[in-house]
Amino acid sequence: MIPFAWVKALPSWLRLPVAEQSVWKWIVLFLILGCCALLLRPVSRLSRRGSDRQPLLQAVARLALPLFFLLATPAVAYFALAQINLIGPVASLIQLVATAIMFLAGAWIVWRIAPVLAEVIIATPKINTESIDAHLIRICTRLLGIVAAVGLLAVGAGQLGLPVYGIVAGLGVGGLAIALAAQPTVENLIGGLSLFADKPIRVGDLCRYGSDEGTVEAIGIRSTRIRAGDRTLTTVPNGMFSKMPVVSLAQRDQMLIQSVIGVRYETSPEQLRYLLVKIREALLSHPQIDRDRVRVRFVGFGASSLDIELFAYVKTKNRPEFLSVREEVFLQVMDIVNQSGTGFAFPSQTLYFGRDSGLDAKKTDAAEAQMRQWSDEGRLPVPNSSPEQTRENKIDPPPGLQTGQPVDRTRDTL
Repeated sequence: MIPFAWVKALPSWLRLPVAEQSVWKWIVLFLILGCCALLLRPVSRLSRRGSDRQPLLQAVARLALPLFFLLATPAVAYFALAQINLIGPVASLIQLVATAIMFLAGAWIVWRIAPVLAEVIIATPKINTESIDAHLIRICTRLLGIVAAVGLLAVGAGQLGLPVYGIVAGLGVGGLAIALAAQPTVENLIGGLSLFADKPIRVGDLCRYGSDEGTVEAIGIRSTRIRAGDRTLTTVPNGMFSKMPVVSLAQRDQMLIQSVIGVRYETSPEQLRYLLVKIREALLSHPQIDRDRVRVRFVGFGASSLDIELFAYVKTKNRPEFLSVREEVFLQVMDIVNQSGTGFAFPSQTLYFGRDSGLDAKKTDAAEAQMRQWSDEGRLPVPNSSPEQTRENKIDPPPGLQTGQPVDRTRDTL
C-alpha cells in the first residue's frame, strides 16, 4: 500500500532511524493511532445508549466498546507490521500488545454478552423485569459470562507466556480473603435464592413484613424494595427479609371486617336482641358480604359498655372496594343503633353517695363493761384460759383442748 518510490522520494530526515525505525514510520503509526482515538469518542457515546426502561437496548449498546477494540486492534497491527513494516523489538512489542488487547476485548465481549442473553430471555411476556425470576436469570448469565471471560483470559495469558497456575493459586488465596469480607453479601444472595424458591411474594403484591406494610416494587438478588403507604421506598437486604414473617396480602381471596361495638349499659335485653337481629339482617342483605361466614354476637361486658362483635368477609381482593363496603356497613350499624333507642358507650364512671351510720354506742359500752368485769374477777377467758374457766364461762375450748392435743400458744391473740 506504500510504494517504495514514495518512500525514496521522502526527505532524508524522514528516513533517519529512531529505535531502529525510520521517522516516517513513527509518524504514520501515530497517525493511525490518532484516527483510532478519534473513532473511540463516538463509540464510547454509543455504548452509553439505552436506559433502565430499555434494558435490552442498553445491554446491546454496551457491546460497542469491546467490539471496537476487538476489530481495531488487528487492523492497527496489520498496518504496523505488514504495511509500515516495523521491525525488531518494536514489532515484537506491537504484536505482544495486540495479542493482549484482543484477548482482553474478547473476555470483555463475553462478559457483556451475558446481560444481552439475560434480557432476551426476560423479554418474554411471562417474566416480570423486576421479579426475582428476572434477577436470578441475570445473575446466572453474569456468572456464566464471568467464568467464560476468566477462561479466555487464562488462554490469553498462556499465549503470552505468563505463569497461569501461579496466578490461579494467588487468586485462590485472595478469593478466600474476599469471601470472608463478603459474608453479608453472600448471606443476602442466599436469602434471595430462598425467596426465589419459596416465592412468598411477587412484584406488585401488597405484603406485611414485620410490623410494616407496603407494595413490592422489585425483588433483587441482594435486596428487596418495598413502597410503603406514605410513598417512601424501603430497601430491605434479602438476608434480613428472609428471616422476617412475611404476609402476602395480595393472595387472599376475601377481606375481613372485624369490629367490636360498645353500647350503653342502660340498653335493655330486648334492645340488645333487636340490635343483633338487625345487624345480622343488614350484613346478610349486602351483596358483597359472604353470607356463609357472617357472625354478630354479644361477646361480653366491658368496663363501660355492652360489647357486640361484628365479623364478616367481603368478597373482594381490591382494597379500595373493601374500604367502601366497610364504610357502608359501619354507617348502617350507626343507623340501627339509633333506631333501637340506645346509643354507643363511652368511658364513664358512676359514683354512689350514702350515709355512714357510725358505731353503736350502747353495744360498745356493754362490751367494755363485760371485759372489765371478767378482769376484776380474775377469770378472763382469753388468751390463756384453763378448761375449767372455759366451762364455767360457757366458752367453747380450742380444738387442741377438746382432743387432748397441745395447743400452740404463740398464735393466741387478744
